[in-house]
Formats: sequence, structure tokens, C-alpha cells
Amino acid sequence: MKVPDASTESAESVATELAAGFTRRSINVARAGRTAETRATAARLAAFRFFMEHSPAEKRSGPDQQRRPSNTLPQTRQASSPYSSLFHSRTGCMTRRRLALGCMTGTSLDGLDVAGVAAIGSGLEVHVRLERTGTMPLGELAPWLRAYCDGAKATAGEAAEAALRLGELHARALKDMHQKEPALPRPDVIAIHGQTVFHRPPVSWQLVNPWPVAREFGCPIVCDLRGQDLALGGEGAPITPLADWVMFRSERETRAIVNLGGFCNVTILPRGASPEDVRAGDACACNHVLDGVARRVLGRPFDAGGARASQGRAREEAVRELVSIAVSTRNDSTGRRQTRSLGTGDEAIGWIERWAEKMGAEDLAASAAEGIAMSIAGWIREALHGVDRIIVAGGGALNDHLVRRLAAHAGCAVETTECFGVPVTHREAAQMAVLGLLAMDGVEITLPWITGRGGSGAGMRAGMWIGRADGKSP
Repeated sequence: MKVPDASTESAESVATELAAGFTRRSINVARAGRTAETRATAARLAAFRFFMEHSPAEKRSGPDQQRRPSNTLPQTRQASSPYSSLFHSRTGCMTRRRLALGCMTGTSLDGLDVAGVAAIGSGLEVHVRLERTGTMPLGELAPWLRAYCDGAKATAGEAAEAALRLGELHARALKDMHQKEPALPRPDVIAIHGQTVFHRPPVSWQLVNPWPVAREFGCPIVCDLRGQDLALGGEGAPITPLADWVMFRSERETRAIVNLGGFCNVTILPRGASPEDVRAGDACACNHVLDGVARRVLGRPFDAGGARASQGRAREEAVRELVSIAVSTRNDSTGRRQTRSLGTGDEAIGWIERWAEKMGAEDLAASAAEGIAMSIAGWIREALHGVDRIIVAGGGALNDHLVRRLAAHAGCAVETTECFGVPVTHREAAQMAVLGLLAMDGVEITLPWITGRGGSGAGMRAGMWIGRADGKSP
């Protein structure tokens, strides 16, 4: 078998040839002049080049090669890694190209986001690229779900009906995205997060009925992605740090991936990080507060672009109190042990009520943005004494005033995930797809030093599955 020429052969043909060759006992490594490890590296490079040559420029990691995430480069996982025993990923040179779909509805309840992610490789050596995204309004489901999130009582029948209707909405949103021209191939796995209506570990409920999606697609479906971690004594949150590592790690700089959603969670990816180097945690309530201020004093669902906040003046006493709330309710700032995952933000909502009568609407909005920006920047400094670049996503990334204040307090470059080919509104949906792939490959998708879970989940595959988790027909 000849050594592949990455410039003339496709990744799929290279992978097929290599996989067949490596399994033959008659392979003559000496004659080829390369070891199997070197050939595997050549195959990964060929796959990467094929991936990049066949992707639109706007979907790549950015024009600057230094900003390309390391998941697009060959990675060699050390067998002696103390964390390797916690993973049960498949090994081997290459796997076929796979497609995973992911779904997410966040605490902001601003819509159902779906994403399609293409992948080559498996386990911790997977290489991913966002293929497509879509969004569908929650419609009349939104007030139901908001009421449940706020603790409203419901009968078993009402909750079951809401779960079914949300599942049907997932099926429609995924079908619409999947069938857009050019149509995507049949997905290998679909990962559904569901709507978090209650989170107080060890109890957490992500409301959704996944069966409408299973009926529509007939492929393996995974949901309840937090359940394994909770069963092992963890907080069940955050669950996205490993997906951040897959999508955004860099060999050249230390990055903080900041999700400006209903609650702000941060993932720290040190330069050249392995999974055991990742740090993460919940920093503070974010849009939960900003949107609460907008509803309370602006009469709007949110402050578009932070326009009203930019017209106000932050009040020092109010800002100090909001930062104090964030510090007292978040997890250990080292990001090595999650002592509490944020889930309700009741303390921050109380802050809104206390200060709404003491200042004008613009000043309250400015104070909220200032307190949130200071809290996030402080968490990052305490976790790693600073980073080279902050990459923001979530609805709050559309708040220009908040992003400017975060940059001012963090003292480093702040960019959105758009610069890396991922829309700010669809990072979490894409990450659900990545987590679905990892779970299918037998990877434990949460990091124990972050969520606080005990030991390994050996023998338990993450998530609740419909269909075979290995992707084969039942």
C-alpha cells in the first residue's frame, strides 16, 4: 500500500485504504519506510486538508491561521494520561465521516436552536465542522415553559403534554434544517438537551419527549445528557467544557469561552490543553438579569444591543452589590471543583427589585451590565490569572454594550464565535451535537473535577438512548 498523497487523494479514500492496510498482518512497514503511527498522522493531515478544501471559507476558523482551533490538527492522546482511564473512546486511525444533529433551548426561552455538525474521527480525536443551523420560535409553548421554570404547579397530564409538544417542535425544526438544499445525509446521532425546568442537584429535569424525533429520523437519539453525572454525585453542570475543548482549543494561546446566556458559564482552555487541563464553571446570572431589567423598567423583553444601557451611568453601590451576589453564589473560582451550579438566579432578581425604585431605567440597565462584566472578568482572572483571548457566544454576545464592558475589565481581545465559524446563537446546539458524538463513542462527557461527580462511570454510557448507541440498526 503506497503512502497517501494528501494533495491528490480524498480523505475518505485515504482512510479506507489505511484502515484496510493496518488490519492486514502482511503489511510491510519497513518497505513503506514509515511506521504505522506516521501513516496515521499522514491520514489525519489528509483528512484535515480535504475537510478544509471542501468547506466554504466563512465556515473555517478564520483567515488568520493562528486562530484556527487545534481540533483541526492531528492530536496524539497519551496512553499514560491519568484521565485516559475515565474515557472509553474507540481507538484507530480514522472513521468514516459522520453527521450529528444537536438541539438546545436555553433558560432565556428565546427559541429552539438546532445545528448539524460533520465529524471525522472518533472519541477524543474527533475533528468537527459546523454544517448548518436553524431556529424555530417556541410560540405558544414559551409561556408554558416559562411558567414551569418559575415554579408554577402543573398536573402530570399538563407536563406530559408540554413535553410531547416540545418534542414535536424539535422534530419539525430538525426536519426543516435537515431538508434544506442541499439535503444533508441521514444523521448518525441526534442529541436533544430539552428545556431545563428544574435544577437542584441531585434532581434535574430537562423537559422533552424525544419520541417524535425518533419517529421522524429513525436514527439513534440521546437525551438526558446530565443524568449520568447526577447519578455519580455531580452537579450535572456545566456539561459543555469538553465540547469547547473539541471545538475551540488552541496550541498558540489560552482562551476563555464565555457563554452569555441566561446564566454565564466559562470554559478556560489553556494553550495546548489536554482534557485534564480544562477548567470551567458558572460565573454569574447574565441575560436572566439583563432581560429581567428590560422587562421590569424598559417594558421590553430585552435591551437590543444594550442601547439603553449605553445611555445610562452605572451606580457603584448597585454594581458592587451585584458582583457580591455573583461571588457568593457561583462555584469555586479555580474551576477545578463545582460547588454549586446556578439554576434560578433568585438572588439577582431580588437585586433588580431593590434597585428599580432607586434609579432611572438606563442607569439600572448600565449597572446590571457593569456588574455582570466585572463578575465574568473577575472569575477568569481568579481561575487562570488572565487569558489571551475571550470568545463569547449566546444571546448576550449580541449586546454590544456588555461585550465592550467585558473587554474593558478583562484587558484582552474579545471576539465572538462567529470569527470561528459558529453563530453566537447556535454554539450550544452545536455542542449538543458534539456531545452526542462523544457519548456514542463511549466518552464520559462531563469532567469530574468541574462538576464534582465521583469516580468513573465505567459501564454506563452517558445519556438516555433511543435506538442503539453504537449507531447500528436495532
